Amino acid sequence: MRFAFLLLLLPLLVSGQQKNTAPTLAGSTIQIIPQPVSILAQSGKFVLNANTLVYTPDGQADWAMAAAYLTGLVRGSTGYNLVNQSFKQKFVAAKNNTIYFLPDDQISSAEGYVLEVKPGAILVRARTA
Repeated sequence: MRFAFLLLLLPLLVSGQQKNTAPTLAGSTIQIIPQPVSILAQSGKFVLNANTLVYTPDGQADWAMAAAYLTGLVRGSTGYNLVNQSFKQKFVAAKNNTIYFLPDDQISSAEGYVLEVKPGAILVRARTA
């Protein structure tokens, strides 16, 4: 799974409980594996809770597997049993308190990704799961 390392650290990133101040990328304290080419840090945080929903594209088992991996990690570390749901329509806007796994043909590298963390949602975009 290409998102395995990224997803291992996602719960730490979204919980806001990580206090490490050691710089990693261009002076940023954000720690993500695999390390992104660039980081645009903004204010705010996403607060993961027991009602957070995880969405994947309908009929794409590889994306559902990545989401199931994340929800398993979350369950093990928080006890939250997050619900995975599929969406059929083209993604337009995120619902509140959600995590979306989104295929994105605009990303040129098969290993590339864009992780967007907002106060109401997390968007994980990649060419492949």
